[in-house]
Amino acid sequence: MNHQSHFDGRHLSTQGDGRRERRGRGLGRGSQRMGQRLPNGPFRDHTNGGGTSMGRDHNLRFDGGNHHQEHNVYSAANEYLEARDIGAVSKSLIRIARMDTRGSRNDPRLRDFLARLYGMLHAPEIDISPRDLADIANALGKLQICDPIVHELMKIVADTARYRMDKFTPYDMAGMVWGFATLGIRNESLMSVIAAEVVNKIDGFDQRQLSNTAWAFAKCGLWNEQLVNAIGQECLQKINAFTAQSLSHTSWALAQWGTQMNDLTSAIASEVQKKITDFQPAPLAMTSWSFASLLVKDLTLMTSISKEASAKITNFKTHDLAHLAWAFAIYVFKTRCFLIKWRKKFNAALKGHSQLSWQTLLGHFQRSIFHMRRS
Repeated sequence: MNHQSHFDGRHLSTQGDGRRERRGRGLGRGSQRMGQRLPNGPFRDHTNGGGTSMGRDHNLRFDGGNHHQEHNVYSAANEYLEARDIGAVSKSLIRIARMDTRGSRNDPRLRDFLARLYGMLHAPEIDISPRDLADIANALGKLQICDPIVHELMKIVADTARYRMDKFTPYDMAGMVWGFATLGIRNESLMSVIAAEVVNKIDGFDQRQLSNTAWAFAKCGLWNEQLVNAIGQECLQKINAFTAQSLSHTSWALAQWGTQMNDLTSAIASEVQKKITDFQPAPLAMTSWSFASLLVKDLTLMTSISKEASAKITNFKTHDLAHLAWAFAIYVFKTRCFLIKWRKKFNAALKGHSQLSWQTLLGHFQRSIFHMRRS
């Protein structure tokens, strides 16, 4: 595919809630009912904990009770810091991010490691590669630590990456933007440079990188027509390879942008139906919410989603159920089987959830029933 090589980053538009404004034109169809939508859409469970598969070490997994392994990881990380081996240090940060242990994010060793990494990145003799920059951003995104040192590290990463973006691969760019978006850091100067490079190298993006890049820009509330068109067209070319997670992320990005690309939404709907049994509760909720937000009425798609959601209803989290109910309310869906099964399984699905969550879900469910009875 040929894409225009020139990209004007000054045209990267922003909007606080993730939906772009079309200058001189009306809002996209997905924005017409902004007042009826849930505040932010289904953000949770958006990456299954990972983002861009930033793993040259996919086999590294840690048992929550294995403190010896944790000790070894931190010991090795400190040795790499002493040796000023930035490549090994970035890999160590990935390993630390994968240690999903109780209290690991509050471990004082982690805070010390990040502080020393901050000092290392300031050293003038350090030559850091694009892959290492991307790994650091991605790992920090996965750690989800609310600490000033993380924001300072991300600032250094952004300032360094902006001047080396021509060396970044699609893998690196997808990892970089995912890390910033997951942390809620919208560095517009960096994202503009990345957007230009994404357009130039879009042919090299695989399905996961495409969906995560789209998700990240939408999450940050950043939009550019050339960027969105390039991502959309490449997604269309590679749609057969998309997984359930990638399909849900891409549809969510389109909804946040308020951009209805008819060919792409139709292709996504078709792939969702082919792969519907692969969809877990969160992607089911995200996909239904996205199509409803865009006001794309595809009853065949929604029938498939309703059947699969009914079979997995007890596995839904409360916020996913609420988004699903909202989507069906917007659709004014005319098939009763889904909501009838919902009603029968509510007690099991909501056991243990808070009263506030119950009230939120009940309101959307009642609205769905009301629309059904009127239709």
